Amino acid sequence: MVKTKRKKTTKKQPIISPTNKKIAVGFAIITVILILIISYFALAKATIYLSPKKQPISTQVEIEILPSISSTLTGSNILPGKVLVKNKTIGDQFSASGMREKKVKAKGMVTIINNYSRPQTLIATTRLLSPGGKLFRLTKTVVVPPGGKIDVEVEADQPGSDYEIGPTRFTIPGLWEGLQDKIYGVSNQPMSKTTQTENYITATDVEKAKQRLQQLIEKEMRDELTDENKQVVVKSYILSTELDKKIGEVSPSFTLTITARVVGVAVDKDKLKQTAENNLKLNTPSNLEYLSFNPDSINLTLVKANDDGSSATLQMYVEGIAATKLDDLYNVEDILGFAKQDVEKYFLSIKGVESVKVHFTPAWVKSVPPLEDHVEIKIIK
Repeated sequence: MVKTKRKKTTKKQPIISPTNKKIAVGFAIITVILILIISYFALAKATIYLSPKKQPISTQVEIEILPSISSTLTGSNILPGKVLVKNKTIGDQFSASGMREKKVKAKGMVTIINNYSRPQTLIATTRLLSPGGKLFRLTKTVVVPPGGKIDVEVEADQPGSDYEIGPTRFTIPGLWEGLQDKIYGVSNQPMSKTTQTENYITATDVEKAKQRLQQLIEKEMRDELTDENKQVVVKSYILSTELDKKIGEVSPSFTLTITARVVGVAVDKDKLKQTAENNLKLNTPSNLEYLSFNPDSINLTLVKANDDGSSATLQMYVEGIAATKLDDLYNVEDILGFAKQDVEKYFLSIKGVESVKVHFTPAWVKSVPPLEDHVEIKIIK
């Protein structure tokens, strides 16, 4: 039997034409591009942080204080508190501040000469007359010996600078004419006056005294109501005044007494703060968003009070901080596709925006994604 050898057969590899290769590469590239596009739309995100401008706000309202209630009436400006009304009288002495030059008469020394044979007595206020008609008087009584002389002080009859005359000879008109050339006066130095001042009461002095007495009266009332948990308001109204001297009168001091009606109101600080904040929130302008209030800015002024202390009305002023509402001031569609600097420019052009920060993710994203739901706006207050 004859054995025959089998022939080995080899499989032929399929031949890929250049055209098919190009098509395959094209499909691969398109696939990668599609993956990148899908990834961009799926992953790209822009987060924009906006800081609104802050500005001070304030409000002023009237609140009513009722001692008869124990808690703040819901939704109102009616609070519990204490109201005291009293009449008080107080007086004190005050200094006069008005100052002016005192009317001073010119003075000087005169030598009285007696060339007569008898002594001559000249009493205080004896007249001496200058050649110019200026009259002076002796300030004390003197006796001039015969043939002698004596120095004595003289004073002008009237105040005024025209009495400041130079050295001269004086006649004594009160003597018999036959003696006037024998008994006379001579001055060797000019007559002069020293500047002196005097105090007088001014209208301003009296007004300041009133205010000071009111402060003392109000302090007494404040001390009576003071409590660390209470805010106290005190006001006084002057009913009558008594001044022991007249305005314009020369005097170093004066005494003033006043009678005043004094009203004191004490309110719980916590209740007051809550009411103040509620009113500030309520009166915040619609284009702003309330943020906070300053408790130290609360200022109370008494408007009126019943004489029996049954109620009082206070005017309350309070300050706080609010921020601009930004939600209605921009449109996300306007910034789709914007680069970072364009986004910043867009938002900073909006009145009420203080600052802008833009963050893109992933790192390769350089502009705002074209889809609104991939853009997040965060307001940082």
